[in-house]
Amino acid sequence: MKKVIFLLSLLAQFLNASILDFQTLDEAKKAYGSGDYEKSAELYKKIAKDGNDEAKFNAADALYKAGKYQEALTLFKSISSKNLQFEKLHNLGNCYAKLEKFDDAIKMYEEALKIREDKDTKFNLELL
Repeated sequence: MKKVIFLLSLLAQFLNASILDFQTLDEAKKAYGSGDYEKSAELYKKIAKDGNDEAKFNAADALYKAGKYQEALTLFKSISSKNLQFEKLHNLGNCYAKLEKFDDAIKMYEEALKIREDKDTKFNLELL
């Protein structure tokens, strides 16, 4: 009986956490959509604490939009998901460009283009 109660308790905690994450995700999307990028970044960071790379990516993107390029750069670097590598590298290039670290930006764009051809990435590379 104690095991059943314990398992039910764990399930309740998981469901409660999931509901909170969905609420936070909804708030983060609304904040981003309304241009409140700093609030959006903070909300996405809450979701990203469990290692959610998509939430990290969205938080980094919001930080970039808020003009916090160094913070965005740090967060983009922490993303390990293979599915987000192209986007990560492209956005690292954007951050480095805004920070006027042009050699690093060029390297990131070149690495991104090794993964996938992209006209925006090519344009940014040619611009530098």
